[in-house]
Amino acid sequence: MTRFYSFARFTAFSLLLMVLFLQNTYGENIEIDREHKRIVAPEGINYKWLIEGQEIKSGTGRFLNVEKSGTYSVLFEDEHGKAVEETIHIVVEGNAIRKIFLIGDSTVTNYRTSDYPMAGWGMVFQHFFDNSAFVVENKAIGGRSSKSFKKEGRWDEVRRAMKADDYVFIQFGHNDRDHTKPERFTPVDSFKIYLREYVTEARDLQAIPVLVSPMVMNAWRDGVLRNVFTESGNDYRGAMLQVANELDVPFIDLNIESHALVSEVGPDYATRFIYHAYAPGEYPNYPDGSNDFTHFQEMGAVEMAKIVANGITKLEEDARIEPLAEKLLPLYPVNIKINKPDAGTVTHSASYPAGVTVTVKVLPKDGHTFKYWRNSNGTIARTRSLHSFTMEPGEKTLYALIDEDTPWDCTGEFNGTAVTDDCGICTGGTTERAPCSFSFQMEDACSVDGELKADYVGYHGNGYVVSEAAEGAAVEWIWNAGSDEEVLLTFRYANGGETARSARLSVNDSEAGELEFAPAGKWMDWNSISQTVMLREGENTLRLSALSSAGLAHLDLISLTVTTVEAVECEPVTPPVTYIPLSQFPGKLKVFPNPFSDHIEIESGEPFNYKIYDLSGRLQAHGSCSGKCRLNPSLEPGLYQMIIENSKGSYSAKILRK
Repeated sequence: MTRFYSFARFTAFSLLLMVLFLQNTYGENIEIDREHKRIVAPEGINYKWLIEGQEIKSGTGRFLNVEKSGTYSVLFEDEHGKAVEETIHIVVEGNAIRKIFLIGDSTVTNYRTSDYPMAGWGMVFQHFFDNSAFVVENKAIGGRSSKSFKKEGRWDEVRRAMKADDYVFIQFGHNDRDHTKPERFTPVDSFKIYLREYVTEARDLQAIPVLVSPMVMNAWRDGVLRNVFTESGNDYRGAMLQVANELDVPFIDLNIESHALVSEVGPDYATRFIYHAYAPGEYPNYPDGSNDFTHFQEMGAVEMAKIVANGITKLEEDARIEPLAEKLLPLYPVNIKINKPDAGTVTHSASYPAGVTVTVKVLPKDGHTFKYWRNSNGTIARTRSLHSFTMEPGEKTLYALIDEDTPWDCTGEFNGTAVTDDCGICTGGTTERAPCSFSFQMEDACSVDGELKADYVGYHGNGYVVSEAAEGAAVEWIWNAGSDEEVLLTFRYANGGETARSARLSVNDSEAGELEFAPAGKWMDWNSISQTVMLREGENTLRLSALSSAGLAHLDLISLTVTTVEAVECEPVTPPVTYIPLSQFPGKLKVFPNPFSDHIEIESGEPFNYKIYDLSGRLQAHGSCSGKCRLNPSLEPGLYQMIIENSKGSYSAKILRK
């Protein structure tokens, strides 16, 4: 019997899910949670969730949020140790973009361009989320308390806009304690009453409230940071926690976490790098400077937003918060190095999401002069001590130079002695790595689940290996060792993706370790990672296999520091094909519409094969046509490369999915 379910509440914004149960051995035990739009597996341990056979989640969680159509499976052991597999097919129609409403005061609100760099954390919060899943609606207003925000009717406006399954983050406290303004002042007991009302009224709309405690002010006494929101008579943080416990509301403790952050960096750094305090002329909007110990400059707002995002991660086991946690974007490190640490104060190294504006600055001490910021490739990034840039995926390093132009080595150490060897690997100095004596080009591997490409620059040899985008995609090679010996392997790779790509290394079918190929910026930015393995005398088979559906990082070569190992000759990986631009196709060939929304058509005077790759070189779709076909590829919005092959050659064109 076929049964249909709908998870949706029928609003213009909601997600419509029609669920069809497939016949299988254990299928009758799986459940559908319509309210939270998720699949619920039976009780068990060590769950593995898959879609179309590809693993998407593993661990102890028995819930899986549903976002797209497909055949979902869950594998686990039941309480009797019996292996169980459940399968269900789900069709998703429509788009689900849920909203995160923010209500609060001036520490959260949006500011005008004329107020820059003054900012509330709500201004930058969107950068922490996949905006195809969540949109942040910042409704916070400066000068408002839990009482005045409600009495002015601003909460009513939010309620009218809020839909079922939206979130509302509630942060008040700063103005509630202001005894000088009766319209704002809210005693602690009344504060709790208003919080209860916000929570209850949000839940009446089937929205999800989250309480966020007020962050600390830059208030110090005898070298110790005060926490004015926990002091006797003003314990607004404690009152909010009490309401959270009483009504079972997710609680993010921005107060305690910000207190820890500001205490750690100290009053001088907090004042000039976090709070809204500037020297005269530092920013055009504040020619006379600023000395505000309550509000934040943009980078301080980013730090507060990071704490809130981290609070979401800490609550990810809460089924109400799990959808948010799953859509948080990765943070990428910005490494700040200064040639004379005693000659000035510089922005601390930290991590940020892609898309956020990062501002770094140097405050030289008296008698010292800032020269410029340099990028890791040595180019000058900025000659002013203030330098802003938009964060991109991958690691970034900046060098702040005071008084003189101090050189650095390939590890980033000023006046260091490390050098890049003939294999493109940083050796010597603090790396304690000897220069390579032998390198193995990955195009010489004996087996590759993928292909050889040469699109990006900086590789050695004939190209680099791009694996299939699949868990288990592997590269295998064979070496002869002159004796039983321990060997250090250094892999030269590129990973321009947003997350690390993990792989398992094995030697002669025995595991030799797991490697995590961290994002390295762009696909043409080459990095290295090392692993020690034990080789036996004679022939050794080495295998590197992907541990996720993303596949392996792009692999250029492996360097060794010994001369007693030699590679066994194998059938080389297929050389990269040189593609002719589609505009030079001799004859009738049309690809339209481009850009496209749901389908794209190809017309040719003869049969052809086609392949569609993403910009990292991963195959996304392929097939063949007799002369004309209409494609509906399952692609995320973005730019792709289409390859068309027929008897005349191989042709390439860029296509855009809107």
